[in-house]
Amino acid sequence: MHRFSLSRVVSPSLVASPFVGLAGGRRYNSSGTKKDLYAVLGVPRNATAEQIKSAYKKRAKTLHPDVNPSPRAAEDFAEAKNAYETLSDPQKRSMYDMTGNSSAAGNFGGGGPGGGFNPFAGGQNPFANMGGNNPFGQGAGQQGGGGFSFNDFEEIFQKMSGSGKDKTRKPQGPEPGADIHYRLKLPFLDAVNGCSKEISFNTMRRCGACSGSGSQDSGTHTKCPQCGGRGKKVMSTGFFHMQQDCTHCGGTGELGRTTCTQCSGKGIVKDRSVQTLPVPKGIDNKERLKVSGKGEAGVRNGPPGNLYVEITVEEHPVFHREGTDIHVITPISLSQAILGGSVRVPTLTGEVETKVPAGTQQGDKLVLRGRGVNRPNQNKTGDFYIHFAVMLPKTLTEQQKKAIADFAKDEQPLELNDAQLQELKGRYRSWFSS
Repeated sequence: MHRFSLSRVVSPSLVASPFVGLAGGRRYNSSGTKKDLYAVLGVPRNATAEQIKSAYKKRAKTLHPDVNPSPRAAEDFAEAKNAYETLSDPQKRSMYDMTGNSSAAGNFGGGGPGGGFNPFAGGQNPFANMGGNNPFGQGAGQQGGGGFSFNDFEEIFQKMSGSGKDKTRKPQGPEPGADIHYRLKLPFLDAVNGCSKEISFNTMRRCGACSGSGSQDSGTHTKCPQCGGRGKKVMSTGFFHMQQDCTHCGGTGELGRTTCTQCSGKGIVKDRSVQTLPVPKGIDNKERLKVSGKGEAGVRNGPPGNLYVEITVEEHPVFHREGTDIHVITPISLSQAILGGSVRVPTLTGEVETKVPAGTQQGDKLVLRGRGVNRPNQNKTGDFYIHFAVMLPKTLTEQQKKAIADFAKDEQPLELNDAQLQELKGRYRSWFSS
């Protein structure tokens, strides 16, 4: 029987299991107690690189096993060395400041060759000490603590998304305001001719108590030394480049400010907005108007959102619109169709008198060029189409019946060739759809 050491063979799919653990809600806890690396060296959290180096040299001289007889000297010296290696590397220090865990910081290499995430840092098995969550079962892999902590990796992404346990550190930087979407129904002729409409909607406006900053000025505020007043810190960890709110100032870029009680630090409060909206001439159904900067106010003086108005145009009882063209059906009598005549036709600008040619057929149309919808912003004007509908009488007088009978005596039988039949088919194709 062949034996394989699971501590040496690791499936590539299982290397990616930290991400699965995050999605599935599972947590993998590291062994041992986390120590504050700044306290190990005896320096404040805002210590400079030179101060950290100097503190480490002093600790190393007193803790080195060759000069310190204490039985804990070797362990204390190793702790100081680990603290210095983490805090003297800007990338590892940033990771430690964000997670508070040196093992997570140690597993993220520098930006040079070979840098990046290393789940096997220190030669440890990342699946060791998982307890009941070990995918290889109890006893698989190496024994003992150390190595990569899946809990640490989860903390990293919780910090990035703001969903971690630290509820006191809320994002405090400026954020863009939300867009507002509004539906406006217009009468047909208002859309064709253009108009001005008053609209109102719920929104968020800038807080007057704090002028939108989200904080009340104590009069002693200073620029944050950690982020230089930007409110953001960029952290590079191998293949990760993350921007997060500065934890020192809460993302405001300044120290010495208190949260505004009127807006709870958001810089915005609820309000009702009333706007006068100019509707351009010729706007069509389902088109959308954008009004820049008229959305919700930005959080903590962030840029405002936009107002988007979606147009719905009501149907007209007479006119039918297709793009910039207008269509209208005009009824004519049998005698007008046969002998010709004139009718009054409604248009967008009022009634006009139009001649009916003799011999007009059902569905014949007349085009009035340039009498359709005008769209100045597109430099385009459509046409006006008049479609004639021959209305046959349902009842006739005796005199009319005699006249039609006399007409039928001289009427010739209809004989249409293929071309004429094809023309008729095209003319009345819409009938077939019903």
